[in-house]
Amino acid sequence: MRRSVTLLTLLALTAPLPLAAEGTAPGAALPAPTAETGKADAAALAAVLQLDPTFALLAEEARPQADALEEQFFPGRGGAAWAAEVAALYDPAVLRPRFDAAFAQALAGQGDVIPAALAFYGSDLGQRILTQEIAARRAMLDVAADEAAEVAAQDMRDARSPRLRLIRDLITAGDLLESGVAGALSAELAFSDGMAAGSPAGVPPPRDERMRQVWAEEPSIRGEVGAWLVRFLVLAYTPLSDEELKRYLTFSETPEGRAVTAAINAAMTETMTPVSEAMGRLTARFAISQQI
Repeated sequence: MRRSVTLLTLLALTAPLPLAAEGTAPGAALPAPTAETGKADAAALAAVLQLDPTFALLAEEARPQADALEEQFFPGRGGAAWAAEVAALYDPAVLRPRFDAAFAQALAGQGDVIPAALAFYGSDLGQRILTQEIAARRAMLDVAADEAAEVAAQDMRDARSPRLRLIRDLITAGDLLESGVAGALSAELAFSDGMAAGSPAGVPPPRDERMRQVWAEEPSIRGEVGAWLVRFLVLAYTPLSDEELKRYLTFSETPEGRAVTAAINAAMTETMTPVSEAMGRLTARFAISQQI
């Protein structure tokens, strides 16, 4: 099962120059987290990142993916049981605690990162960016909206728009393409492993062969992820000025910005890779049961 880039990877574009969070005087130093407060501070940052609507959106995205798997492996025979089991795998109440724990672990010992990220994500601009990204991601679940975003991106290419260069620089600064491709390949292999584990012995190819099959898709996945990122960000950042994007880019290139990106990517990988493997097992079980 090929997954698109996870939303949290996209949200890891981080921020403009560290702005003062609400209630903090400009230029005031924010205390670095200690070993005792680090976990709590990571939880505070996770809360600011609008994770409740984010994980709700991941559950929404799972539904069309589940429909595609049903059509491929057991057309029209999954029914309510299939939908319910897929929904359970993507239950935000299950996934959020996994992410929060992994996020805190990824940020452990990085005392300067959380204050800088809190300063931005707690700001008006930071919250507007997060809200726009979530809204754009949800909008692109609709094929017409996705196609309209591609037309807008193509118009910018044709016009050699400087704004498109800013968006591409943000993709590079956040390492979004590489992390997106790596995430998609890892998810496909995990799904393949789950299918193999849930299938009768001797049916799936050996793992090394399945790995070669997954890696053979890398060029096409890279093209799909790159194109998706551009049209997604073109849509998401439409309300932002070029100056706001430049500030966003500046922070994303700082050590703190890159560290937040890496922590979000690591936490999302730890959270979602087991879901892909479980989806593989679930798909194999339903396929086999429908054949009996």
